[in-house]
Amino acid sequence: MSAGLQVTRAYFTLDLQDQFALERGLSGPRPCVLGGIRMLLTAQTEQATDVSVSFPQPMEMKFVRNTTGHFVFFGNVIMPNGQVRAIDPQSSPWTIRVVSEYYQSVELRATIAPENFPARTAPIGDPLQPFLIQAALRPGPAYPFPNEPPGQPGGSLRSVLRNPDGSGVAGATVEALDPTDKALAPAVRTTDDGQWVLVFAALPSQAVATVRFTYPDGTVKSVSNVAVALERENNLPQTALRGRVLLRKFGVPGATIQVNQIKGAHALSDSTGSWFYYFAPDDLGGSVNLTAALPDQSDSKSLTSTVIPRATVVVPAFEF
Repeated sequence: MSAGLQVTRAYFTLDLQDQFALERGLSGPRPCVLGGIRMLLTAQTEQATDVSVSFPQPMEMKFVRNTTGHFVFFGNVIMPNGQVRAIDPQSSPWTIRVVSEYYQSVELRATIAPENFPARTAPIGDPLQPFLIQAALRPGPAYPFPNEPPGQPGGSLRSVLRNPDGSGVAGATVEALDPTDKALAPAVRTTDDGQWVLVFAALPSQAVATVRFTYPDGTVKSVSNVAVALERENNLPQTALRGRVLLRKFGVPGATIQVNQIKGAHALSDSTGSWFYYFAPDDLGGSVNLTAALPDQSDSKSLTSTVIPRATVVVPAFEF
């Protein structure tokens, strides 16, 4: 990294295309991506060892989006302290993370070879052009899907993968498989808040999938017999319980609700006395015993509740 490096030539150009529009034949042969795009320089690879070393903090890459929709990188990055610096092309290969509101994040590798980057003493009008990196971005949960045209044999399936306390599980892999374990759609990763969406380019008329979740720690959970209707957006709810803890009719924050059949399973009530508990995606339901304890553990009450797979059951309030 050099503060005095003056860059007058482009290092490379990114050609990012909309994978959904490309597969559906929308917006021509090269559909440009929608919305804002951010590129982060996350790692550098040692050329001698081919070992990738992550930067302590990602650096934002300053791109110019030209009239054709391409993203041109002139070598400038924003350091964690806010300063703009030029990065030496000889320090590549780099790992670039492409982040967008509408698309799944993707990581790309960029190598600036000498033949791709002329000497910095080359005249501005040098005919050598920056090399091109192409990538198709798949839609994320916030993608503005158009209505499927009648007869279009596709669809989508979405949900949020949650921890027991309701927080999202980030970075889990989600797949949809047919009875022979063949993928029905490209696998996706959950967003930072656990959201995910699977997009099916084509489906049989009676599509039944097994949705498999692979957590970041390697744990695998599968939900079988998930029906996916054509020409529409489908949802896969996660099994859950919800309720309230009341003291003289007022909500109690910080109460503990224990799911007695599951070791260590518990929920805490929020500022209104409300609580949620989310079961693993493959939970088959049944009956559970719940115990609610006041924050100071001065009193507790128990009840039994039914658990219905792929639904949220409202539990009667614990009243103290």
